[in-house]
Amino acid sequence: MNNKLSFLSLVILLAVLTACHKDDPTPNPENTRNILFSVRIPDASGMSGSVYTQLIDNIDAATYDNKTAIPTAYATPPVIIDDYVFDLPGLTTETDIIKKYVRVNGQLVFEKSFTCPAGSGAISLVTKGDKAYVAMRGLGLILILNHKTMAEIGRIDLSEYGVGDRNPDPAMMLIRDNLLYVGLNQIVGGMTPDPKRAKSDVVIIDTNTDAVQKMITDERGYSMPTNIMGDIQSIFMDENKDIYINCMAGLGYIGHKGGLLRIKAGETVFDNSYEFCVTDKTIEGIDYPLDCLRDMVYTGNGKLYACASVSGYYSPTPDYSADRVVVSLEIDIKNKTVKKLDIPRGNIFATAVGRSGDNILFGLATQTGNGFYTYNQKTKAISESPVINTAGFPFCFKVFKD
Repeated sequence: MNNKLSFLSLVILLAVLTACHKDDPTPNPENTRNILFSVRIPDASGMSGSVYTQLIDNIDAATYDNKTAIPTAYATPPVIIDDYVFDLPGLTTETDIIKKYVRVNGQLVFEKSFTCPAGSGAISLVTKGDKAYVAMRGLGLILILNHKTMAEIGRIDLSEYGVGDRNPDPAMMLIRDNLLYVGLNQIVGGMTPDPKRAKSDVVIIDTNTDAVQKMITDERGYSMPTNIMGDIQSIFMDENKDIYINCMAGLGYIGHKGGLLRIKAGETVFDNSYEFCVTDKTIEGIDYPLDCLRDMVYTGNGKLYACASVSGYYSPTPDYSADRVVVSLEIDIKNKTVKKLDIPRGNIFATAVGRSGDNILFGLATQTGNGFYTYNQKTKAISESPVINTAGFPFCFKVFKD
């Protein structure tokens, strides 16, 4: 598909829309810095910029600069696997290198890299044993790496599943019961699916053979299953092993439904008894319809926390840094309710959501400041301003599983 689109085009649509290596470092079992966060600093054009990633000890009130942070990809948040961090190039055309870091003594230490084919658009990574599956959104394939050695061991061609062209735009992925579920964005020109095709496709791959089992399609009006920008939680599994998939609906521009679809435990078809449209709801405290759900985190017992964009809040001449269009939500996926949390709106560059203990972290760029606001699930307390203040727009928040 069109891999030469500027990153600014993507942001606007989202808005209103080898290296030589030494012996592997040994992860320190006494690591205390188990929180990773990234900030994004766009350049004047918005087409590119910088992202800085660092580790911190806790979510106590603090202000962080980027002096000890490492630069990572502008388009896609880092992926954590055990004590390792994978930096994927995403949709930018600046690089096609996947970098692997290891957490040692509270720091991220570069270990290995892999150079992808040109125009890869490597956007997501999941692992099974020593194998890493990497979605190459720009090339319409899944790359298979040995993530220990960062050597290629195979490819899975998905071109026959493209609609309108030979690239189905594989995006976020999840493995359940040895099956790899891959959301297909099916972009046809620009950065949205065909407006005339309000359908959602997921391809299912047997990880024992690395062969495609089948593609499944939901035809109830939803499109763009899984996040176009790299949020791995846009396809998640609940405590019952049911899979939920966030459909981004052409980013709110083509009249499709946006919300959640489900694949029940033990099934490999969409659950026709469940759909949760969020783009047609009237939500107290929000003056306009949601465009789509952005970053999210599922915490159990049906509770999902997410950011969403609301293009109705844009000024007549949009200012993507100054206009505050992102809202923070508490969602009940069982009872199908959406509640706006009393957190200031942010700009479109910052939609991070994460979890630390009972606290949900919303990374936003608001009129109050740039940083991470907290919502405590137990006490319902909400910070009035960022608890973690950042030198840049919050891009992601993730916790290592120690």
